[in-house]
Amino acid sequence: MAHFLYTSYSEAHMAGTYQGESGLTRLEALIRDLADFLPQIGELPPQQFDAELLTRVREIDTLSRSYPERRELLKKMCFDLCAYALDQSALLWRIRHKPSGYGGDVETLEMIYTGETHSQGVGRAWDAFIFRQSFLDIVRQRQKLLRDALREKCARQENVSVLSIAAHVRDFLQVAKFAPECAGRTLFYCLELETKAMSYYKKLLDHEKLNVQWDNRDLATLSLERSFDLIWLPRSLLYLNDEAVILLIRKLWNLLASKGTLLVVAVQPSDAQTLLEWCTGWALYGRTVETMKSLFLQAGIDEAAIRFDGSGWWLERP
Repeated sequence: MAHFLYTSYSEAHMAGTYQGESGLTRLEALIRDLADFLPQIGELPPQQFDAELLTRVREIDTLSRSYPERRELLKKMCFDLCAYALDQSALLWRIRHKPSGYGGDVETLEMIYTGETHSQGVGRAWDAFIFRQSFLDIVRQRQKLLRDALREKCARQENVSVLSIAAHVRDFLQVAKFAPECAGRTLFYCLELETKAMSYYKKLLDHEKLNVQWDNRDLATLSLERSFDLIWLPRSLLYLNDEAVILLIRKLWNLLASKGTLLVVAVQPSDAQTLLEWCTGWALYGRTVETMKSLFLQAGIDEAAIRFDGSGWWLERP
């Protein structure tokens, strides 16, 4: 069990003792003070609460980088201390405890897509906190991104084949609703490793006029003898390190047909992602525009084939 020297960060400042303390002791105090601050979600205006909470987490993350060998223990400490406050949110409970083995399972994504969490009391305030974070704009932006790409393809050719990697089928439902002229001309070939998610997605699509084929094989060992007009990669890169990203992009690039497009959702680093890492154990790889472009170049993609539109990357084969 970690030893906490101070009751709170502010108390330590008042005592004037931070100057001589060790960096690790200071980090422990900052984490303890962060947990003490969380109940104020019901007392402070949302904008003020969000700014202060994210500032506190950013400071903890920055200072912890001086102790790389202790970061995981410090994160575990933070996770445990935040339990009482955060587990009141049904959404954050799922993200934190990962009943399906990881943070972004189908039930969690369904809560994010629909906004329906069934939390009670202060848990609803925590749901609202998560929903107003900018990184969730990715979910809304990616549906438009897919629609735009399909409209572009359908304007040029009669039928379109799409390889979808671990996507939520609500992306496809949005296509059926807002781009019906494309829905009937598109084949969605979906790779989804999680059997439970696949079953759920099939039920969602029961009454939709969409041409969807499913495959639960692992892309790492999968050998496909066909090519695709569009490859849809909405979230997989969030879970992969740089080396794995390069290998995946290289493999997918080779599955593109002539004039095909590899469509990758852009997720840039944010303080909210840092919060998720420290308080929920859901670590995501957010990357800057410069970093993403560098990875594509290392994967062998010609610079002329790379286009960024602010929400996604379009890698277009000649």
